[in-house]
Amino acid sequence: ALHGFQFIRKVIAVDGTFLTGKYGGVLLCASAQDGNGHIYPLAVSVADSENDASWTWFLEKLKECIPDSGEICFISDRNQSIRKAIAQVYTSAHHGCCTVHLWQNCKTLFKCFSQAAKAYTVNEFNMHMETIEKGSKKCFDYLTKKVGVQRWSRAHFPGNRYNLMNTNIAESLNSTMVVEKQFPICALLV
Repeated sequence: ALHGFQFIRKVIAVDGTFLTGKYGGVLLCASAQDGNGHIYPLAVSVADSENDASWTWFLEKLKECIPDSGEICFISDRNQSIRKAIAQVYTSAHHGCCTVHLWQNCKTLFKCFSQAAKAYTVNEFNMHMETIEKGSKKCFDYLTKKVGVQRWSRAHFPGNRYNLMNTNIAESLNSTMVVEKQFPICALLV
C-alpha cells in the first residue's frame, strides 16, 4: 500500500480508535485518499494508549516508508500527542486541524466557520471571520488565538490540503472496524 502513496494526494489523516476487546488499547492509523476519492489505508498499529511515545513511534515507522517532505500534510483532531509527534518526526511536513472537530466547538456559527475554512482567498476568509467575530467573540478568539488560522483555513494553510479539510477518511476507516475492534490483536491485524 505504501508504494502507491507516490501516486496519490500527499495528505495523511491520522487518528486513533479505542479497542474494545479484553486487552483494550488503541489502534493508530494513517490513511490517505486516492484519485477517485476512496480511502487508501497506509499504516496501522496497536498501542497501549494515545500518548506521546506511541504516536512518535508510529510516525517514526511511517517515516521509514514515507519520507519527510514539505509536500506532505497531516490532518488530525486536536490531540496534543499527535501534534507533538508530527512536529518532532515530520519536521518539513505541514499539520492541519480537522475542521469537523473544530466545528464541534463553534456549532452556532457552523455555516460561517465552514465558509471561512474553505475560502480560497484571504479577503473572502476575512469577510467570514468578521461575521464570526460579530456572532461570538469567544469562538473567534478560540479559532484565531488558541488554534491559529493557519492550522484550519485553506487561505492561510502553508501546505496543500487539496479539498481534504477533515479526518473523515480516518474516521471512516475506524467505523468500518466496529466488530473487529473486539478481536484479539493477532486476529485484528490479519
